[in-house]
Amino acid sequence: MKLFRLFLVLCLIGMFGVASAEHYTCNDSADGFVDLRGLDLIGRGSPNLKSLADADTATVWDTSGATSVRYEYIFDVDGTDVSNEPAVVRPTNWIGAGVWKLTGSTVNSLTVSGEVTGLVPSRNLGVCEGAQDDGASGDDALFLTDDGITVVADEYIGMTLYNTSDVSSCVIGDNTADSFYCVGYVAGTTSGLTGGTGNDWDDTDAWAVAPGPLQSGTLFYIDAATTILHPVIVDYYVGYFSAGANAVKVDPQADGMTINFSDDGTWTNPGAGDEVDGDGTLGDYIWIHNQSATEAFGMEMYGSFADGGAT
Repeated sequence: MKLFRLFLVLCLIGMFGVASAEHYTCNDSADGFVDLRGLDLIGRGSPNLKSLADADTATVWDTSGATSVRYEYIFDVDGTDVSNEPAVVRPTNWIGAGVWKLTGSTVNSLTVSGEVTGLVPSRNLGVCEGAQDDGASGDDALFLTDDGITVVADEYIGMTLYNTSDVSSCVIGDNTADSFYCVGYVAGTTSGLTGGTGNDWDDTDAWAVAPGPLQSGTLFYIDAATTILHPVIVDYYVGYFSAGANAVKVDPQADGMTINFSDDGTWTNPGAGDEVDGDGTLGDYIWIHNQSATEAFGMEMYGSFADGGAT
């Protein structure tokens, strides 16, 4: 009798099967929830008749810039929760029940090790400093206009813009020939500047730019006599190239950083906060690597550079 019962159980398992939880992985650098929403709902289960089963799990990778967020989900076949991403995600063809519920998330910084090959990104810049002067609006402007410059539109996007008078800064989201707009700028509402006293632009406020937080590895061609700020991000590596017969000066963004360099086989160790100045020769360049937030080295250079002193 026991053997007969065991045989019957095995037959029933063979006939109807045993549902097991499935795991899904979704990747989308722009919106990881597109893939999660689109998982097939046709097949099994009730009330949705979905192929997704209760307790199915999913991992969603949502990547933006240098940060990746890993979301973990479990499927509730009877869930009717209102969509509230990332906490609750409803499938695209949701028809009454069945939702993904967040069980945890982890934020990761993306790093690269080993040899990296490929094209070197570059930007073509004109002047990298000036003063707010739009000839009209006066103080409290929400974007920077410098009537005295003419630069290449969009080439400054992604760079860091400093209002050195207000001691505020932002990442540049857009630029025209003579105006710069911060990421976060909203017309009539906010400038996008942060960290300052007014977080806006008063007439004659001084401005300067530096390579942005995601522009490590970029070569900047500079065709004007100007000073560009150098970021103090650890392990940052960037090149500055004189694209005209003009003196390009590289100034540490923080007074505590020293940029060490060598143009004659011996190292020059300027004081903290001192500029590294080219002599105005077309084709001079210097690549700088930040060993720490206070010390950087000119790893490769061509032409003549000198300690320009503190500014």
